[in-house]
Amino acid sequence: MNNSLISQIRLYFTHTLGLPESDADELIAIARQTLEEGIAGLETSLNQNDIPQVRYWAHSLKGNFQNLGLHDLAQNALKMENAALAKDIQLAAELVTPIKHAISRILNFEFDADSSLLDSNTT
Repeated sequence: MNNSLISQIRLYFTHTLGLPESDADELIAIARQTLEEGIAGLETSLNQNDIPQVRYWAHSLKGNFQNLGLHDLAQNALKMENAALAKDIQLAAELVTPIKHAISRILNFEFDADSSLLDSNTT
């Protein structure tokens, strides 16, 4: 199964940062856990109109995306963080869709820790 977002993250870790594949796989597994926690916290905060927590979770996701080399998504999270800072909960809620979609793609990727994230024909 090929997931271009997972491929992009993996290439960032292995080529840009020079990490071994095993370290990249481990970091992706950890990132999936933190992203799952982050989107759950963000959605709860939005549902409760808790602006400080929206800002917290947007900031957290921004850092996660930067660490994964997903700079466009980090910019979206920054916009959400800034909307929360401006107390514009409606704008923050509107910005969650691309973030939620990306996280869903990462979380729904079938990952066997004993195998590569990529199909053999995509490497």
